[in-house]
Order: sequence, then structure tokens, then C-alpha cells
Amino acid sequence: MQLHWKRCRNFTSTGNHKISHNYQSSVYFKGLTGITQEMVDTADTFRGVLDNFHQWLEKHKLGSKYKFAVVTDGPDDKKRFFSKQCELCSIPIPEYARKWINLRKLYRNIYKVKEGTLKDMVKKLGLKFEGRLHCGIDDARNVARALQKMVEDGCEIKFNENMNDNT
Repeated sequence: MQLHWKRCRNFTSTGNHKISHNYQSSVYFKGLTGITQEMVDTADTFRGVLDNFHQWLEKHKLGSKYKFAVVTDGPDDKKRFFSKQCELCSIPIPEYARKWINLRKLYRNIYKVKEGTLKDMVKKLGLKFEGRLHCGIDDARNVARALQKMVEDGCEIKFNENMNDNT
């Protein structure tokens, strides 16, 4: 599992972090994400990096002095993968992770588009997809760029999913 996050100040990245959990990688997964078995083998534990993330949030006063939101491309990152990993590691789901902004859902509602991938969304917003699709850091950067463009277009950004949704 690989999650990436960015701290944004006026949509300028001020930091990137990686969370990984060890497992046996497949040829399919490597082809899809670019993550190698060596990367998996040398990664910190999920618990260790989640603790590091919480320290990073605290250092930047996110959640105390400054508000923040988790933004995803679809429901799976948070609802299936993150919550399942927390369950496997016997870690309670943090409060900040119980609701999030599903950018794909927001995009579809605002721009009246029925379907499409992150790559489609970025392209239809007049941007060029940067990096490799399904590579966590590249997807995170493209989600941030799409969000920025939507804000520039006047979109109101609100939480639109939570752990209790059946979507």
C-alpha cells in the first residue's frame, strides 16, 4: 500500500511523504504502479510512517491552527485501502480520515460529467497529466493540480464522503 500526501500553501507543495506496508509485489502491480519489490522490502511499516505523518501534521499545525482535508481520486483510497490497512494493523482510523473530498465525485457533479479517470479529468480541465498513472506521488500531484484548477474555476470545495457512506 502506498499513500502520498502534500502540504499545500496556496497550492504550492511544501512537503511530500510516503507510507508503505510490506507485502509481496506482483509483476502486474509493478507494471501498474512502478513499485518494485526492493521498494517494498526497504519501506518503513505502515504504523511507523503513519506516526511520522501525525508528527508532520503537528509540526505544521494542521488540524490545530490550520484546517486541512484529505482529497482523493475516488472512494477506494480511503474507504477500502486506508481503512483496511488500519484494521490489519489494529490502528483506530484517525478522526481526520473519517471524512474526505472525493475529487472525482466533486468534478462529476460540478462539470456534469458521468465517467472518467484521473487522467481524463486532468485533460478535460485543460491540464497535462504529469508522471505515471497509478504511481502514488504522481497521482497525488495531479489530484492537487486538478483541485487547484477547480478552485480557480470557482468550485466550492467541501467534504463529500465519509466512512459511513455506501458509495
